[in-house]
Amino acid sequence: MVRCWVLFLVSFFCLPLFSQDDGMVKSYVVNGVSFDMVRVSGGSFKMGAQKSDRMSANYDSLAWPAESPVREVRVSDYMIGKTEVTQALWNAVMERNPSRFKDDNRPVERLFYEDIEAFIFRLNEMTGEAFRLPTEEEWEFAARGGSASNHLLYAGSDDYDQVAVCLENYGGRTDSTAPVMSKAPNVLGVYDMSGNVWERCQGGFRNYYSEETDDAANVIRGGSWGYGYTSCRVSSRLSYGFDSRCSNVGFRLAR
Repeated sequence: MVRCWVLFLVSFFCLPLFSQDDGMVKSYVVNGVSFDMVRVSGGSFKMGAQKSDRMSANYDSLAWPAESPVREVRVSDYMIGKTEVTQALWNAVMERNPSRFKDDNRPVERLFYEDIEAFIFRLNEMTGEAFRLPTEEEWEFAARGGSASNHLLYAGSDDYDQVAVCLENYGGRTDSTAPVMSKAPNVLGVYDMSGNVWERCQGGFRNYYSEETDDAANVIRGGSWGYGYTSCRVSSRLSYGFDSRCSNVGFRLAR
């Protein structure tokens, strides 16, 4: 009988549990650690930014060249992590924490791209789900608020201080990441899509103007604690090597 109870408890904490919040949030528990995925209804949106024409779509005086040209993009329904993947969740799956700034509630960082792939593979084995990295299009659509987008500069506000952990309001004082959900969410209830850590997306880095792909690097989005507020805009993007890692870069799940 004791053995049966032990097996039951092991199974209980290794299998995902689900709960719903108004049909928009799905919760999972893996080895005692919970995380939430937010449902995003698909739709069309203008992706990118430009600073050459105030009267055209997605004008942003702070736009970087890599954000242009602005283009129409459509995404299907998907789910995205309510927060960046935390060190608690990483430890529950991988049992080894590579992060520089150790804290269960902070985002995991200092990861090679292949480390993230290994984590997702193991998480899917444990849960029977199909988690993955978001595409760049999915990432920006969610950061903008999905179909409820109100064309804000940052993920949830035109004031970076309300929603973004960045150099000006955090990194310059503490030189570290912040616990997830330290700032306000966007309209979808998703946190930290501006600031805290840059987030890797699927695949190689593409130039919008040519669609050429750099197979040695992928795109990171959202800015971080160690970068200025201009990097936290919903359209900002950088190329980052697959074989690079640092304490400014983490990731977020999609499904």
